[in-house]
Amino acid sequence: MNPTPQIALLAASGVSEHEMTAIQRALAAAKLRAHVVSPENGLIHSWGDGTWGHCYPADAKLETSLGSDYDMLILPGGERHVQKLLKNPHTRRFVSAFFTTGKPLAVFAEGAEILKTNELSGDNALILSYEDADALMAAADQMIAHIAANAPAAMAQAA
Repeated sequence: MNPTPQIALLAASGVSEHEMTAIQRALAAAKLRAHVVSPENGLIHSWGDGTWGHCYPADAKLETSLGSDYDMLILPGGERHVQKLLKNPHTRRFVSAFFTTGKPLAVFAEGAEILKTNELSGDNALILSYEDADALMAAADQMIAHIAANAPAAMAQAA
């Protein structure tokens, strides 16, 4: 395993602004970084509170990315982004690789629909839900704990 875990964050435009912010903050606090894997080129746009939010650069194209290149997958929610990902056949290929290899996944809110639709399940997937901003931050902290539990040597290197 690499000294720092290679984390994929699968997202398309319409991803939840609130979740992206919480995920980024939790990763930064743990001195980790996720690579945004997207079916879109360039920037993806988040959605929150009924309007388009921040832009995030896509680091890798979904169509050419392999699950074997990453140690963990983060799958945020957001109805618009989930619908886009469900229409892309590469989503199933990419996500199922984490189940095949037993690599950890942290799945937020509507992101679980991707697992359900593709009939993917396993003990390596942590499904996170929340009711408010405080619970979202707690869910993001659970995500970091899930990373630490499944990649302890890599987390020790990052600290």
